This record gives sequence, structure tokens and C-alpha cells, in this order.
Amino acid sequence: MLSGRELIVVVNRGRNKVEKFRGKIRDMYDAVFTVEGEGGVSCFSYSDVLTKNVKFLDGTVR
Repeated sequence: MLSGRELIVVVNRGRNKVEKFRGKIRDMYDAVFTVEGEGGVSCFSYSDVLTKNVKFLDGTVR
């Protein structure tokens, strides 16, 4: 389970706009989950992960 682990989150915003940030999964709900990062809290749906618009990388590797 990824909840509470240090992650690197890669978000495809469309039109060649890709955002990367470090964060932790804060809360998990039925249809969405929240990620707390350097710039605040972001909310993503599980379909974002399935369509690979949001990817998680191991944040412990430097």
C-alpha cells in the first residue's frame, strides 16, 4: 500500500505539460485520493492512475 510512503508523483496535464513533485498520499476515498506535496494538497481520481495520467515513483531513491 502506498499510503504514507514518500513518493514522486508525475502528473500529465496534457499538451506536453508534465508536473513532478514529491509527496505522500494523505487520504483515500471511494473515488479519489489526496496527495500532500510541496505546493499543497492535490486531488486525483483512480481513473487518472488507470489511464496513466498520474504515475507514482519511489521517492526514497535519491
